Amino acid sequence: MQTLNGRLARWVMCKFERYRHRFYPAQEWLARIAEKEGLIFYHWKCGVLPRFTNKENVSSQLIMVK
Repeated sequence: MQTLNGRLARWVMCKFERYRHRFYPAQEWLARIAEKEGLIFYHWKCGVLPRFTNKENVSSQLIMVK
């Protein structure tokens, strides 16, 4: 189901010029919308909300794993 959220993030990238070529900010925007209006999409109602992971946190987690 996260694939749907990824597709929504790609739609945001095409729809809004400020998010063009910026996947992580588009995901963050989508996560904020899900927090405010969590009943827009059926899969959000079921609890499959977009996950936002900051690039810095991801890189620090990768360093900790090594």
